Amino acid sequence: MSDEQPVVLKKFKKDISADDYVDVRRCIIHYSNSCDKEVRFLSEQSFCTIRSALQKRQTQTNPSVRLDEICVNVPTQYDPITQGFHRWCYGNFTNVSRLRDNLPVAESCASGLSVTRTSGRSVLLPTSPLFLKQCLFCDKVRKTKRGIEEWLVKCVTEDAENNIKKCAREKQDFNMLGKVEGFNLRAREAMYHESCRTNYTHRNIKQVSVKAVDTNHEERAIDGKEQKAA
Repeated sequence: MSDEQPVVLKKFKKDISADDYVDVRRCIIHYSNSCDKEVRFLSEQSFCTIRSALQKRQTQTNPSVRLDEICVNVPTQYDPITQGFHRWCYGNFTNVSRLRDNLPVAESCASGLSVTRTSGRSVLLPTSPLFLKQCLFCDKVRKTKRGIEEWLVKCVTEDAENNIKKCAREKQDFNMLGKVEGFNLRAREAMYHESCRTNYTHRNIKQVSVKAVDTNHEERAIDGKEQKAA
């Protein structure tokens, strides 16, 4: 008999990434008039933002603001495989910063519930959650820069908070606005990598500077034409 052993072929499992589930994702806050086709990956941070916006909308009395037909389809549990969002739908649904909170001020309970009164009855309502312990900009916990691990830091100053919000508005970054607009980043312990914050706000500062230079050139050109005409 031969001493040769049968060859066994090993099957290697394919690494599964978020992109492998594009076909099964659906927009959980879909507007019927949305023309956006791309269903994007939904992070847990964005899911919390959607749930917070839903709570605020459901305190309103105007049906066009409450969006009951959309809110009823928003899941209560996070699932990154089947849940996603259209950018246009997300920007519109989470844009609730100008909505008045119809709930009276109440002390929050240790269980994460707030007490309000409706028609003489006490009702427990969930408060908006704290930010997750991940970067506000890259949605990651760990980040390595030049071989050195960068730690998350909390947003602790009013200037830093206002600068982030201002940059998001000027860039019309609906994804970021959905996270920060109408929220107290310091009280809710928003965290980020300092390099991510610097990169996000620095780009905006450069864009504003370029616009300012262009404006100065235009003003000089107009002044020159007026002097020639005179």
